[in-house]
Parts: sequence; structure tokens; C-alpha cells
Amino acid sequence: MPGFDPFAVFDLMGSTLGSMNMLSAYPAIDLVDEGEKYKIFAEMPNTNKEDITVKTEEGQFLCISGSRARQLSDADQKNALFQERFHGEFKRCLRLETFQSDEVKASFNDGVLLVEIPKISGSKDKVPCCHRLEMLEHNYLFLLLLPTFFSFFSLFTC
Repeated sequence: MPGFDPFAVFDLMGSTLGSMNMLSAYPAIDLVDEGEKYKIFAEMPNTNKEDITVKTEEGQFLCISGSRARQLSDADQKNALFQERFHGEFKRCLRLETFQSDEVKASFNDGVLLVEIPKISGSKDKVPCCHRLEMLEHNYLFLLLLPTFFSFFSLFTC
């Protein structure tokens, strides 16, 4: 097929997945299991404490949500060629089977949110699952289309 470059599709796919992955990972977090409690460290530079919400949902999710203002001035925004720093609304949720939702503590210092989540004593929690809820439908759509892409690509290989 003249003019068809199957490897160009990989470049497009990589840039699309890269941007989805970057969005799904804001804020970047570290999760530490200290036996009796979990600690979450969420990195949120240039975010105001007042713009962050930590709450439990449905008795099994701990969610960090909020917004981060655009960092560029209006003049710089108008002339920007591309932007990689996240701005806008965000929400990350951690699914925990057994934790004491009424004793969750949070503090914010130097752009890092610390959330301490006490476990229910004697519980054996599964490995926590963390995701950005808004991105799930895009990721699932890509995973559904991936086998079709590789079937199509195999038509052009030996």
C-alpha cells in the first residue's frame, strides 16, 4: 500500500497514550503501608490548600479531588506552543476494603498532601487500587480497540 507507514500509527498511539497516562497520574502519589495505617503522599505543586478535598465515598473509596489553576499568564498562554503542566479539575480515588473513614487525617505542606488512613484492626486488606475515575472510559475504549489494531497491522507484515 503506497504511502502507508504502519509505524506512524505507533507514534500516534504512543503520544495519545502518553497524554492519557500523564492525566491519569495527577496528582502523583506514593502509598505506604505502615501496618496499622496507610499513608498517601500526593505531590501537588502550585496548588492551594483551599482547592483540595479529601473524602471517603461509598465506604470503600478514599478520594482526593480539587483543581489546579493555569500557571501561564494570559499573554504567555496566547503564545504557548505546547503545555505539559497539568491544570484543571482532578480526582484520584483509592479503593480500600477496610479502613476507618471517620479517622482519616490530612495535612498539606510545601506542595505535598499527606493523608493518613487508619486500618480496621485485624483486617487483611487487599492491595489498594488507585485510579483517576474520569479516565477509565478512555482506557477501556483503547483496550477494546487494541486487538483490532494488531489484527489490522498483521495484514502488512510477513
